Amino acid sequence: QKRLVSYVWIGPRKLSGNALGDTAVQIDDALVEELGIIRSVMYRKLTEQPKLIVSLRVDETSEMGMLMDVQQELREASTLRVNFSTKRDVVR
Repeated sequence: QKRLVSYVWIGPRKLSGNALGDTAVQIDDALVEELGIIRSVMYRKLTEQPKLIVSLRVDETSEMGMLMDVQQELREASTLRVNFSTKRDVVR
């Protein structure tokens, strides 16, 4: 059975020694090397699971342009059911 939710993470790459690198995109557990791949991957997932929901999580340090590019690729793949998730701040 296929999962109903596919997770897309946009954030900095983690380098050795806790250093952060350039912004990267990850779909579920796979790193996306080229943004154009997002369209074909998500379209395939949508055909396998027509009720697919994309959970988009974006690190606060990511560039807005990258988010817009990813959203455009999702639109082109007709994956229009998208939710945005954030980190919860702990209030004490």
